[in-house]
Amino acid sequence: MTHLAIEDVAEYSATSAKIHQHWFEVTGGWATDERAETEPQAQQRFAVATHRHAWHAELWERRRPAIPVDVAPVSVPAGATLGRDTPVEHRLEAYCAALDVVLAADAALRSRCDERLDPSTLRVIELVTADLVRLRQRDG
Repeated sequence: MTHLAIEDVAEYSATSAKIHQHWFEVTGGWATDERAETEPQAQQRFAVATHRHAWHAELWERRRPAIPVDVAPVSVPAGATLGRDTPVEHRLEAYCAALDVVLAADAALRSRCDERLDPSTLRVIELVTADLVRLRQRDG
């Protein structure tokens, strides 16, 4: 197993915080969009997601190491962003696809975590993953 370097934890935490903050902002807009009233189950799903993503952004931000390290600029993985102007009928599909991208990235990071060396990062991944899986599988 390749162990995570502190720079990896710092970069991943920053990226994940940025993704979840973005999702919080977009899903919040989708949940309150009057045009989406024809999709009440999706609106409700996005309302729940909004709160989860705000919390996830906070978790990842707090997980960033306090020790100053040089990290690469934050870049969001392709497919993880949501378009604010995504048509109502395509929002759920776009959201689930973005969730899949981040779930795969989180799984890859989890495979590199050593519970003895970095239980805090592992716990954040487990909490966030559990929520994302529920949001992904939700029927409405």
